[in-house]
Amino acid sequence: MPLRKLVSSVSTIAQYRTEEIQATINAFRKIDYTDPHLQKSGLPADVIESHFWLIENSGRSLDSIYIEMNKSIDFLVENLLQDNQQLNEITEYLFKFLEKRSLFKASEYLALKLLNEKDCSINNDFAAQLESYRAMKKGIIAPDFAFKKDIINLGYKATKLPKKLSNLISKYTVVVFGASWCPQCPQ
Repeated sequence: MPLRKLVSSVSTIAQYRTEEIQATINAFRKIDYTDPHLQKSGLPADVIESHFWLIENSGRSLDSIYIEMNKSIDFLVENLLQDNQQLNEITEYLFKFLEKRSLFKASEYLALKLLNEKDCSINNDFAAQLESYRAMKKGIIAPDFAFKKDIINLGYKATKLPKKLSNLISKYTVVVFGASWCPQCPQ
């Protein structure tokens, strides 16, 4: 199936020809993203969005959707390993797309896959973005914050205020983050 037709048929397949969903996903997985004709066509972004949109809207359970997305990520990365420039451009676009669609399990999978891949070189800025997933992964111990000022000292005497997060003695601790540029944060 020609690429433009494949991309344009995705919404119809998802709505009216659901029996063709898996075959269409497989067709997307067979695309050679290193093909110079594809790069010159201006279609890579549309192809990626259509591919992952179709998986997201395939009518499966959320767990099955993530399994399919992970398979597609595996195919995509494997295909792009021979071309670092395309690998960086396409996977960065995919990463941003997944983040925008709040598909965080898939973006985490992509991040960890790229960071653990030994046969490629990731641009520094993109690698720094990806590292946030490795640093914030479930089960990882958070950094120990030092308190300099502005702490709420309920339950502590003024002479025994905790100096850092790990000094707090409680069953649960809620940490609220804010940003100086955020208009909602001070409220």
